[in-house]
Amino acid sequence: MTTLTLQTAMFQRLQAMGVYSCLEVKMPDSDERVDMLTYRKRNKTWEMYEFKVSKSDLCSKAAMTFRGNRNFLCVPAELVEEALKVARNQYGVGVYSVTDYGDIAIANIVKKSIKREIDIPHNDLMFSMMQALAGKYQRSNLYKGENFLDARVVNLKEEIRDLKDRIKNYESMRVDFLEEHGWREVE
Repeated sequence: MTTLTLQTAMFQRLQAMGVYSCLEVKMPDSDERVDMLTYRKRNKTWEMYEFKVSKSDLCSKAAMTFRGNRNFLCVPAELVEEALKVARNQYGVGVYSVTDYGDIAIANIVKKSIKREIDIPHNDLMFSMMQALAGKYQRSNLYKGENFLDARVVNLKEEIRDLKDRIKNYESMRVDFLEEHGWREVE
């Protein structure tokens, strides 16, 4: 199973519940990154998700960012037992199991997390989430490697060129029409 499969399963589950989410968000007060950050507007809860696809990934020295009101490990179904062991060493961390059925992957909660207070101000987390979303949007295929303003300037220049060509064609057609009908311009 790939990280993308885990991400997709969780994203679909959360989206169906109306939860706002974003992948790869940098913490506002450090260089830590969380794999997925979500915000539940109804109960004003920040959730952080770490995706682990293998036992070596799960047991690696790489830091797991568990600083939300609720925190979760998301793993393939075959890693659930290992994830539960890791979660026991982290206060309140929940576990999601993702099962891949080929054309669809489904995430199910195995262990609920315990809600806790966070040490990061709400507005700072919201700003970090907005930065991550804006960065992803700017890197999307929409801009084809250019920033938004450069792409818009190029489009406007092309539109101006097109309008100038249309004006020349109009002038040529007008002159031809006047000559064909024996008319002349009145000054």
